[in-house]
Amino acid sequence: MGVKAGSAKCVDARMKESLEAGQLPPPPPDATHEEMRLYEIQTAARILGVQVPQHTPDKTDVAGSPSVEQIHQNRACPPSKSRMAIAREDFMTAESDLVLLRESLSELQQQEASLPSEAEGMKARVEECVSHARMMVKKLTEPQLQEVAALQNPPPACQRTVEMVYAMLNEGKVVKKPPWSTARRQVIFEMVPSIQRGTLPTLTLPEVECIRKEFMEANTLTPQIVKRANQACHALFLWASAVLTAMEEIAKVTEVAAAEAQLRAEWEEKTLNLTIDIQAGKALVHAKKQHMESLPFEACFAD
Repeated sequence: MGVKAGSAKCVDARMKESLEAGQLPPPPPDATHEEMRLYEIQTAARILGVQVPQHTPDKTDVAGSPSVEQIHQNRACPPSKSRMAIAREDFMTAESDLVLLRESLSELQQQEASLPSEAEGMKARVEECVSHARMMVKKLTEPQLQEVAALQNPPPACQRTVEMVYAMLNEGKVVKKPPWSTARRQVIFEMVPSIQRGTLPTLTLPEVECIRKEFMEANTLTPQIVKRANQACHALFLWASAVLTAMEEIAKVTEVAAAEAQLRAEWEEKTLNLTIDIQAGKALVHAKKQHMESLPFEACFAD
């Protein structure tokens, strides 16, 4: 492959500039033709960043030495890199890594809008259920409660309703067949007044499931059955059913909110880590650039 005639001229021009600036050693005095030829080859090699011969060759060596044009041809595959080339590569690598970090942060920030937020919407359903439960308890009148309290042998549906409310207001502890006198006294005279003031029991999802299984499954208790048994117990049953539904919704919201909070916490941690990495990447790019700019002219040549 031929080399353009301007290539050698370019090297000669750079050689002249470097000699005038005192950045290259001058040619040896009284140099022979062979020594002057070697000097030109060594100087061109330094300028082009290729390996420089370190000894004075004899005539055979000089005759076999590469020309300036051949050095130009071999420049594409230099045997070693200059300090400037290494510094430039380090700087470009740092800049490339910083670009990738910024792209990752941008993608992560775009994901914020897609983070789930169902819990906030579910809270309206909870408030609706709680409001419904409080509305049901307002339907309980004093005469109705006195009627339930006066029952000595209550209908099974009425007794089971009172037992269910008794379990709900005792932290979900299901007591099978508690004494009627105990159940009606605590429910009618102690617990219902608290209920009427708006106090709701706090039940976990397993406790709600346990009460539903014990009292409502297999049609043991339904609104129709309880209503036929006693009007006051019917109002109490509707309140209990509304409370159980509200507790279920609250448990669901709590679970969903916890999962969403975990996802957001992970997203915020990733965002913070990427932000820290970007700051470190900026500092590294700045340091690499300063190092590259501080190198002397001789660093452009391979050792």
